[in-house]
Amino acid sequence: LASIPSITGCAFGTRHAELSYPPSASDGGSLIASAHSEASVAGKSREIVVQVTDQRDSRERIGNVRNGFCMDTADVITNDDLNLWIKSALISELANAGYTIVPDGGRTTGDDAIALNAEILEVYCDVYISFDADVSMRVTLSGKDIQPLPKTYEGDGSVGVAWDLTAK
Repeated sequence: LASIPSITGCAFGTRHAELSYPPSASDGGSLIASAHSEASVAGKSREIVVQVTDQRDSRERIGNVRNGFCMDTADVITNDDLNLWIKSALISELANAGYTIVPDGGRTTGDDAIALNAEILEVYCDVYISFDADVSMRVTLSGKDIQPLPKTYEGDGSVGVAWDLTAK
């Protein structure tokens, strides 16, 4: 009986996720931008306007903590702005790939700028033995000579052993 609190006690604490971007150099940096940095289109504007909206059904939490019996026992929450987190990631990657980011409310220099609208569909973290996360968003590109092109992107990852009440 003395071992029960040590096995189940940590499953009842709310986890506070700290969302940050870009990844640290120890994580390998940004592989996305380096893969696309050569993808320049001659004669076309490299200006891009980025908008992000949160379309998730539930916004109270971004995940759950499960105990040894796989029962949902606590929430994973964040005090960070998910729209800003996703937007920062997109802006960082696009800037690294050579695009000129047009700030909110800013004006483009030409009429062939690209608009990128990202809709957050899912941001969810399951804490059991490790931190397992899923992120998905629908991205639509549009512009003067571009038919609206929606595409859904999904990513997942897992990190560490769930010993702590806070995770990056």
